[in-house]
Amino acid sequence: MGWLNTLLLGDIGNRLDIGEVEDEVARMQAALQASWQHKARHEDRLARLERENGELKLCVVALMRELAGAGQLDLGRLQALVRAIDAEDGRLDGQYQGRVGQGG
Repeated sequence: MGWLNTLLLGDIGNRLDIGEVEDEVARMQAALQASWQHKARHEDRLARLERENGELKLCVVALMRELAGAGQLDLGRLQALVRAIDAEDGRLDGQYQGRVGQGG
């Protein structure tokens, strides 16, 4: 309410204004805390996904090396198959969103 409160109500008006400001500060602090928690959840999820991605890459590389070393994997044929599967959705973007089972 501002200066009108002070003019009409004196110290009581000032106290009302201070109360309103304190309430607004409390609301802003609560919103900021919620924002921090939301950000922390996203950062935790991203860190988990990065760890999982690293584990998957490690497994894929280990399988490829083992199979290639045993003569069970032709890397050229694998690369051609990867390109063919990548193109199934009409885009060569290095991603696959289909099902893991046979036939996408």
